[in-house]
Amino acid sequence: GKYIRCIFDLLNAASHSVKYEAATSLMALTHAPAAVKAAASCYIELIIKESDNNVKLIVLDRLDELREKHDQTLDDLVLDILRVLTSPDIEVRRKALRIALELVTNRNVQEVVVFLKKELSKTLDQDYEKNNEYRQLLIQSIHGCAIKFSEVAANVVHVLMEFLGDSNNPAAVDVIAFVREVVEKFPNLRSSITEKLLETFMDVKSGKVFRGALWIVGEYCSNCKDIEEAWKQIRAGLGEIPILASEQRLLEEAEKENKNEEINHENKQNTTSSSRRILADGTYATETAFSSNSSTLAKLEAIKAAVKPPLRSLLLSGDFYLGSVLASTLTKLVLRYSGISEDPKKTNALRAEVEIITANKILY
Repeated sequence: GKYIRCIFDLLNAASHSVKYEAATSLMALTHAPAAVKAAASCYIELIIKESDNNVKLIVLDRLDELREKHDQTLDDLVLDILRVLTSPDIEVRRKALRIALELVTNRNVQEVVVFLKKELSKTLDQDYEKNNEYRQLLIQSIHGCAIKFSEVAANVVHVLMEFLGDSNNPAAVDVIAFVREVVEKFPNLRSSITEKLLETFMDVKSGKVFRGALWIVGEYCSNCKDIEEAWKQIRAGLGEIPILASEQRLLEEAEKENKNEEINHENKQNTTSSSRRILADGTYATETAFSSNSSTLAKLEAIKAAVKPPLRSLLLSGDFYLGSVLASTLTKLVLRYSGISEDPKKTNALRAEVEIITANKILY
C-alpha cells in the first residue's frame, strides 16, 4: 500500500519519463478504478504536453491497452482523450479518435458529437497541410457515432450535408454514404433530408456523390411538391436540353464568328503583311496572322471549357454510370408523379422531358 501511495505521488513529477514509468508501474501493482483513472489521466497529459510525435504514439498505445482492460472505468475520460486532437500530427489524431470512439456510450455520445462538430467546423478555416484528411476522419467518426447511437443522427446529418460540395472527394463520398444510411434507417428524417439535399444539389462536384444523391431523391421524394422541386434542381443541373445539340450550336456559332474574323484579317493582309501597334510602355509591337490565329483557337477552347452546370459537365466528360443513374431516377420520379398527380397535362410534359433526356444520353 505504501508503495502505491509513493507511485501516486510520482504521477505528478516534472519529468515526463518519471510520470510514464510511474503510471506503468501503478498498473502493474493494482487495477483499482481510482488507480486506473489516475494512470490514464497521466498518459493523456503526457500525450498532450510531449512534443515528440513518436513518444505520443507510444503512450497512446499504452492508453489503448488500458482501455481494452478497463473500458467501463475510462468512459468518463473520453473528452480528455479528445483534447489530444490539438496535436498537428494526423497519425496521433487518428489513433486518439479511434480510442475515444471505443469509449463512447449513451451517457457521453452527445458531448462527443458536439466536440467533433466543433472540430469539423474548424477545418473550414484552418490552413493545415492534412486538413482534408482530418476532415474526412472527423466525418467518418461522426458517421460511426450516429449509426451506433441513433438519437444523435438527427443532430448531425444536416451539419454533415454542408460538406457534400467539398472539393475533397473522399470526404463528400463519406457524407453521402452516411446520408443514405440515415435516410434508410430513420423514416421520420426523410422529408427534411431530401429537402436539404436538393438545396445543396448545385454545389456537388463528384460523380459518386451525384449518384448517391440521385438515388436518394428517386427513392424518397414521394409527393408532388417534392418531385417537382427535385425535377427543378435536376433540370438546373443539366442546363439546356438537348445537351449535344446545344453544345454543338455554341461551337458552330463560335467557329462562324472566328471564320468571319479570319476573312477580315485576310482582307487586311492584302494591303500589308503585318501591322505595327504602340504598346502602353511606348514600344512598338507587330501583329501578325500567327497571333490572330492563336487568339481564334483560344476563343474556341474557351467555349469548350466554359463553366457548365455540374451535372451537365460530368455527363459531357463521359460519366456514363451517372447517366444511367440519372435515367433511372427520372423514370422513378415520373412514374410516381403520374400515380399521384391530378394534372395530366403536367404529367405528360414530364414524361416527354424524360424521354428527351434519356434519348439524348443514349445518343451521346
